[in-house]
Amino acid sequence: MSALPVITRTPARVVEPAAPPFRLAVEVNPPERPTTEIRQLARRWHEVFVTDNVFGTIRMSPYAFAGRLARDLPGVEPTVVVSCRDRSAEAILSEAVGAVHNGVRSFLVVKGDERSGSTPMATPFDVIERLAALKDALGVDIEIACPGPATVRAAQRRADLGADRMVLGPFLDPATVFPKVAELVVASPLPWHAMVIPPFSARWVDRMQGIGGVEVSAELSARLRDDSWDRAEAWATTTAISAAAHALGAAGAVLMGCSLDTVAGEALDVLRPAP
Repeated sequence: MSALPVITRTPARVVEPAAPPFRLAVEVNPPERPTTEIRQLARRWHEVFVTDNVFGTIRMSPYAFAGRLARDLPGVEPTVVVSCRDRSAEAILSEAVGAVHNGVRSFLVVKGDERSGSTPMATPFDVIERLAALKDALGVDIEIACPGPATVRAAQRRADLGADRMVLGPFLDPATVFPKVAELVVASPLPWHAMVIPPFSARWVDRMQGIGGVEVSAELSARLRDDSWDRAEAWATTTAISAAAHALGAAGAVLMGCSLDTVAGEALDVLRPAP
């Protein structure tokens, strides 16, 4: 009598869920006068952060500019940087409603850069909470981002108010990413994105640190003053900052501090979004 065949079972293959893509975005300033240059962004960057009169320079409304991007450039998803520097919450919400009706679905709520004569009239906490309520009132899915706080408890408060994600930085040195986010990356209730500024020169870095950029290491500070430092070195450092953030669990990076020509040109060779 022949032996019965031996039946072996292959263990079921466990398929891990794919990690979400690393989101790459860029910051741009609205123009000071009507222009068609924004078309340079088409088919180059999918996510664009639109600033709000930084350094006190009066430009086109970021709400109107973001609405134009959403309507004129298919595939571009604008995020309005909502500055609470010198507007009431009611004025901000009115602008936000107009932007939503023009296709904008993302807002980054910030305190805003301080300048002489500006009087804060709204708090980021109030605006985040009211934008979250606007989701239900308009029946539209709106993504709300906020600057990252220093503690998990503070991040939880922002999440409870309705924030969906936070941005940390801006970083100019890969060596300073981990110390800045060490606590938050472990237990933060919100996904985070790294704001990245290319360290083009020592003077540029000093200026960026003066407006809130994370202080660079002594090593990078010394390298910046070396005659061999050039744009290629700055871009290589930028890539390293993004990679360091990604390794620590960042959901994406936002390139800041660049002109529109740079954003639409050489920056694409450094932080190239997925096609």
